[in-house]
Amino acid sequence: MGDFWAMGGHGAFVWPAYGVGLGVLAVLAGVSVWRLGKREAELKNLQASLGDRRCVAREALHHREDTP
Repeated sequence: MGDFWAMGGHGAFVWPAYGVGLGVLAVLAGVSVWRLGKREAELKNLQASLGDRRCVAREALHHREDTP
Protein backbone atom coordinates (compact mmCIF):
# COMPACT_ATOMS: atom_id res chain seq x y z
CA MET A 1 0.00 0.00 0.00
CA GLY A 2 2.94 2.31 0.65
CA ASP A 3 3.99 1.94 -2.97
CA PHE A 4 0.58 3.16 -4.06
CA TRP A 5 0.84 6.34 -1.96
CA ALA A 6 4.45 6.91 -3.05
CA MET A 7 3.52 6.41 -6.74
CA GLY A 8 7.04 5.47 -7.70
CA GLY A 9 8.52 8.56 -6.06
CA HIS A 10 6.04 10.95 -7.68
CA GLY A 11 3.44 10.88 -4.89
CA ALA A 12 4.75 14.17 -3.48
CA PHE A 13 3.63 15.84 -6.72
CA VAL A 14 0.56 13.79 -7.61
CA TRP A 15 -1.38 13.99 -4.33
CA PRO A 16 -1.04 17.77 -3.90
CA ALA A 17 -2.16 18.17 -7.52
CA TYR A 18 -5.28 16.12 -6.76
CA GLY A 19 -5.83 18.24 -3.64
CA VAL A 20 -5.53 21.51 -5.56
CA GLY A 21 -7.83 20.21 -8.29
CA LEU A 22 -10.50 19.12 -5.83
CA GLY A 23 -10.13 22.39 -3.94
CA VAL A 24 -10.70 24.40 -7.11
CA LEU A 25 -13.76 22.32 -7.96
CA ALA A 26 -15.14 22.81 -4.45
CA VAL A 27 -14.65 26.58 -4.64
CA LEU A 28 -16.31 26.72 -8.07
CA ALA A 29 -19.28 24.71 -6.81
CA GLY A 30 -19.59 26.94 -3.74
CA VAL A 31 -19.44 30.14 -5.77
CA SER A 32 -22.00 28.76 -8.21
CA VAL A 33 -24.44 27.90 -5.43
CA TRP A 34 -23.89 31.29 -3.77
CA ARG A 35 -24.47 33.18 -7.04
CA LEU A 36 -27.56 31.08 -7.76
CA GLY A 37 -28.99 32.13 -4.41
CA LYS A 38 -28.28 35.78 -5.17
CA ARG A 39 -29.87 35.56 -8.61
CA GLU A 40 -32.96 33.77 -7.28
CA ALA A 41 -33.39 36.47 -4.62
CA GLU A 42 -32.96 39.17 -7.27
CA LEU A 43 -35.52 37.47 -9.51
CA LYS A 44 -37.97 37.20 -6.62
CA ASN A 45 -37.57 40.92 -5.87
CA LEU A 46 -38.06 41.84 -9.52
CA GLN A 47 -41.13 39.66 -9.82
CA ALA A 48 -42.59 41.22 -6.68
CA SER A 49 -41.95 44.75 -7.92
CA LEU A 50 -43.39 44.00 -11.36
CA GLY A 51 -46.35 41.99 -10.09
CA ASP A 52 -48.76 44.92 -9.96
CA ARG A 53 -47.70 46.20 -13.38
CA ARG A 54 -48.13 42.77 -14.96
CA CYS A 55 -51.67 42.49 -13.57
CA VAL A 56 -52.56 45.91 -14.98
CA ALA A 57 -51.04 45.05 -18.36
CA ARG A 58 -52.84 41.70 -18.46
CA GLU A 59 -56.18 43.36 -17.68
CA ALA A 60 -55.57 45.96 -20.39
CA LEU A 61 -54.77 43.22 -22.90
CA HIS A 62 -57.93 41.27 -22.05
CA HIS A 63 -59.99 44.44 -22.22
CA ARG A 64 -58.54 45.21 -25.67
CA GLU A 65 -59.34 41.69 -26.91
CA ASP A 66 -62.94 41.96 -25.71
CA THR A 67 -63.49 45.30 -27.45
CA PRO A 68 -64.71 44.94 -31.05
